[in-house]
Amino acid sequence: MRTYQMTCLMILLWFALVAVADEPSEEPPMREISSDEVTRFLAQPDSAKIDGYLQIVRRGESWEFTNSEYSVRNSRWSFKTFTTSSTAEFDLFQLRHAKVKGEDLRRLIEAALGWDIALIAVDTCVVEGDLRLGHTSFDKPVGFRGTTFNGLTYFYRNTFSKGVDFARATFAQEAHFGEASFPSEAWFTEVNFLGETNFNGATFSNKTNFSLSTFAEHADWNTAKFTADVDFYAVSFAKGANFSIASFSGARTSFLEAKISDGSFYGTTFANSVVFESATFTDETTFHNTTFAGITHFKNATFSGDVNFTECQFEKLTDFRGCLYPEKAKIDFAGTTEFSRLVNEWTYDPQFNTENNTDSKRRGLKGKFKFDETFFSALIRNYEGMGWLKKADDAYYTYRVEKRRGLKNWWRRWGEFIFLEFPFGYGVKPWFLLRSFILVWIPFGMYYTFFLRHQENGTSPWRTRPFTRHEFSGFIWAFLHSLDAMAQGLEFHSLTDPFFDESPYQFRERKKAVINVQRFQQLLGWYLLALFLILFGKIWIR
Repeated sequence: MRTYQMTCLMILLWFALVAVADEPSEEPPMREISSDEVTRFLAQPDSAKIDGYLQIVRRGESWEFTNSEYSVRNSRWSFKTFTTSSTAEFDLFQLRHAKVKGEDLRRLIEAALGWDIALIAVDTCVVEGDLRLGHTSFDKPVGFRGTTFNGLTYFYRNTFSKGVDFARATFAQEAHFGEASFPSEAWFTEVNFLGETNFNGATFSNKTNFSLSTFAEHADWNTAKFTADVDFYAVSFAKGANFSIASFSGARTSFLEAKISDGSFYGTTFANSVVFESATFTDETTFHNTTFAGITHFKNATFSGDVNFTECQFEKLTDFRGCLYPEKAKIDFAGTTEFSRLVNEWTYDPQFNTENNTDSKRRGLKGKFKFDETFFSALIRNYEGMGWLKKADDAYYTYRVEKRRGLKNWWRRWGEFIFLEFPFGYGVKPWFLLRSFILVWIPFGMYYTFFLRHQENGTSPWRTRPFTRHEFSGFIWAFLHSLDAMAQGLEFHSLTDPFFDESPYQFRERKKAVINVQRFQQLLGWYLLALFLILFGKIWIR
């Protein structure tokens, strides 16, 4: 029993020690570093240190850091997230949990670039005033994890040769990275860009990550080049994102679950796979003249405003299944004919339901895009090539209907409706032809009943005798006669009395008028037969 108690006590003690060991150390108060202290540090960087705030850490010395761990191996980065202290594996410059002026930080960084150190780490600091570090070449890895920049931040035409990390940083005002070069990895995860952001003409040559970042104002990536994988997972662009004439040539580009307001991808090139799955596009979004050279995913995306896909090229599989389209605005595909496999819902299909896209009125491409004859024709060929014949037929019918409605001559518009659309749905709607057949057969049959008279007593079918074994009622005889007129040679009315050569009914009043009506019905019957042959060839013999 005593052994059991001791074992339980040791287990509880072990869990307590582990819990204490895992508790993060308390964050020290933020210290404001004056310009004089920066000057003294720069004069004697190895001795004039402010322990834990501003110092050069030599290999083997104790190094405290917050919410980050930097590791430099083969010029690549490795990050872990926790708060602790460790022993430095290399010489580094550290400015940690301090408030510093932008001009002083510029002086510190420019000096640190000339020192024999492996890393520049500026962690969880607050930078007051503008920070101007344009035209600077960073030949060492540099990190600004968790740092807040309260003034204008200027990194124009900088080169970050060994990698840069801005994870969880905040830019309170404008941030300029125009024409900057990122040959190594660039990390901008969970960054808050509260002012306008400029990456115009920037070049990203290695893995780039903007996941979970927020852009409160307009963000500009005009003519930017991404030559490696880039991730914009769950990024929020609140007031516009301009990727015009940008190029993405990495193996994978992801805007998964991104929220893009007033986005522009004019002339953008996606050389490989791109993912916009579950993304949300609000206000006006343009993909005009965009090239999608790889597999493209818009699955479960939401479009809430005008969307422009004019003159796009979809060279491989493109997935629009489960998308929610705008209720009032329409998507414009004018001039877009280059796509090999466009997978989308023509009408609502519940198998693509997710939690956020069950609105059947906004699902399905039918009726959601502006009429364009070239795109419609290409879309129909696309469905046929993929074996989706029912969708192809419905798309063809919709195409002909919208084209007819756009005709300027009213007589052509109504003539096409009467002779092609209504009777058999332009050859792809079998039920339309059946409806037309019934609408010709029954009204003419009713017409004939008014002129029929019985051979024996001259009574009208409207005063029929009780049904007998050898005789149909006058109504049935009239409808069979209507069938005879539409399908000549069948002579259904001969069945009225198999024991006599003559029918029990005949037309007595206005016989000439009845004959003319019958001839007209015969013409309609021949016309419906011709339509049936056309429909048979288009639907069942392809």
